[in-house]
Amino acid sequence: MVLLRRHRSPVARAAWVISMIVLTLVSLWTVSQGLADTNSVQWFKYEEGMARQESTGKKALITFTAEWCSYCAKMERETFSDRRVAAFLNEAFVPIRVDYDRENRVVEEFNVRKIPATWFVDEKGERISNLPGFVPAEMFLNILRYVESDRYKTVPFSEYIRSL
Repeated sequence: MVLLRRHRSPVARAAWVISMIVLTLVSLWTVSQGLADTNSVQWFKYEEGMARQESTGKKALITFTAEWCSYCAKMERETFSDRRVAAFLNEAFVPIRVDYDRENRVVEEFNVRKIPATWFVDEKGERISNLPGFVPAEMFLNILRYVESDRYKTVPFSEYIRSL
């Protein structure tokens, strides 16, 4: 109330209150946008993502999807929207999304016939493996950790899962 006493006129007091409300709302919106960004996958288009993959030295995850694909939508809702998956994917990989219907050259390059489909590419741009179909968040996170740690080079996935 001490701050309000400085503004003697009702108009000045109302203007101050409104400016404080606006400032609070802008601050809350900014914080929520930051949280939303950390809880969602930061997808790249193919060309940009592969260039980024090369410059960062990270592995790339390339997912092939389409608007009409129900399992692609399920993968988005249940797997890629999981905050743990999104955070790990953003930190450890360069996530790339390819539209199956619009990016024919890339679809053919990876010989994708069914979607959803996910490919892993190593730091040198070499293909590691593909992962067809829908994968639930918990299993997908295990697969991401397996690939990111390079355990795929020496340990079968079934043995890796048993060791968890």
